[in-house]
Amino acid sequence: MRDGFSVVRNALLDPRFADRLDRTLGYFALSADRRLPIGLMDHSLRAILDLPFEKIAGMPGIGQKKLAALIMLLRRALEEQPQVESLTLVDEVKI
Repeated sequence: MRDGFSVVRNALLDPRFADRLDRTLGYFALSADRRLPIGLMDHSLRAILDLPFEKIAGMPGIGQKKLAALIMLLRRALEEQPQVESLTLVDEVKI
């Protein structure tokens, strides 16, 4: 897990992805995602990437499955056009 986090962390710190670092981790979550690290969802990618892996892994409620979900979301942030679903309840109202 540590290596996976390090690889994606280093990639996200590349200047090409600077525009994504101020978005929250929750921005990259999809409605079908499970086992998300809820305690980190409202933190910016920049704040998360500033934390050492050991600190994240030692947070209450963060185990192997939540770490795997964190890495999945960070990888999703690397996509050229992140496939983020709109969470609007009503797309269009016709009268």
